Amino acid sequence: MVTTRPDISAAVSYFSQFQCNPSQEHWSHAKRILRFLRGTAQYGLVYKREESAKQITGFADANWATYPNDRHSVSGYVFQTYGATTSWSSRKQRTIALSSTEPECSALADCICESLWISKLFKELDILDKENIVIFEDNQSAIAIAESEAPSKKLKHTDVKLQFIKKCVLKRKVEIKYLPSSEQPADMLTKGLVPATFNKHCSTLGIQM
Repeated sequence: MVTTRPDISAAVSYFSQFQCNPSQEHWSHAKRILRFLRGTAQYGLVYKREESAKQITGFADANWATYPNDRHSVSGYVFQTYGATTSWSSRKQRTIALSSTEPECSALADCICESLWISKLFKELDILDKENIVIFEDNQSAIAIAESEAPSKKLKHTDVKLQFIKKCVLKRKVEIKYLPSSEQPADMLTKGLVPATFNKHCSTLGIQM
C-alpha cells in the first residue's frame, strides 16, 4: 500500500484500526484484501512520462463520516509527476466534521501541504517548473471557500486550515480546479467503489499488469 499499491489504501487504512482487537468480521475482510492481492499480484504502478502532462498534479477528496463507530471522515489525495503517480495518502481525520464541506477542506489542506513539500524537493533538485501546481477537487463548496477572501463564520473551528488554503491560493502556490466525482481518482482512497469505477481510477493512476 505504501510503495506500490494505492488501490488498497482505503481498505488497509480502515481495517488497520482494528488490528489490536479484531472481530471475526474484521478477520474475514482482511482475508478478502489478501485474496485480492493474490489475484492481482502481477499488477503494479507503471511509470511513463507524458509530455503533455503538468509537472505536478494533485487530486484531493474526502468522504464524510465514513467510520460508523465514531463518524470520523477520511482524507485522500494523489499526486502525479508528468502523468505518473508518485505520492498518495488515505487517512482518517482526527476531528468529526459537521458538514460534507469540512472534511473536503481538511483533505485539501493536507493535499496542499504535500504539494509544497514536493515543489520544495523539485526546487532543490533545480527541476521545478514555474507554472502553478494544479489540484483537482470535486467539492465546489470547498473550492468557493478556498477562493473567497471573506471569512467563513460557519467553519470557524476549521479556520486555521482554511486560512492556510486561502493564502496558498492567493500567493498562487497552487491552483484549485473542479473535477467531477466520477473522474476523481482520489475517490478510491476514501471509500469502497463498484468494480467499474474502481478499475477506471486504477487505470488513471497507472496501475496495470
